[in-house]
Amino acid sequence: GNFGGFYNNINQINLLISKLNESNIVTDANKKYYLGIAYGMRAYYYFQMYRSWGQVIIQTEPTVSIDISNLAKAASPEADVIKLVKEDIAQSEANFGTNYTYRNTKSFWSKPATLMLKAEVYLWTSYRGGAAADATTAKSALTEIQTNVGAALLPSFANVFAPANKGNAEIIFAVRNKTDEA
Repeated sequence: GNFGGFYNNINQINLLISKLNESNIVTDANKKYYLGIAYGMRAYYYFQMYRSWGQVIIQTEPTVSIDISNLAKAASPEADVIKLVKEDIAQSEANFGTNYTYRNTKSFWSKPATLMLKAEVYLWTSYRGGAAADATTAKSALTEIQTNVGAALLPSFANVFAPANKGNAEIIFAVRNKTDEA
């Protein structure tokens, strides 16, 4: 029910995008970094909903008040949903620019996370009508990660998931739940 609660998160992201675009308090560099995160995460949520439900409601403006007489909104066609996902990925990439760094830990969205999402999205669509062009885009995203991020395979697969080795060289993005975070 409720599309897995994704719309609560999407609304918060829409609010962040709106406020960052209106603000002159945040430095330009930080604004771009946070917009990179926001667009990347919104693309991620819509891609998950697209793969699960296909047609979903596209909402790119924050909901700050509710007009009960104008509450219903039609679901958008699948083509429009995947178009938004690809546009948000492009916005995320543009805002991150050449910043491939991880701020804090790998549990925060980053340009490498956006590039991995891009590779997955375009590989997915390459088998659904995008053909070779989308497969090439997916490969380019993976090549960019390989060139600029410094990801590497660990000598032992067991070490990838070892508790003492979180955030290792094989990890691009990892969701973490520490005590009381769930």
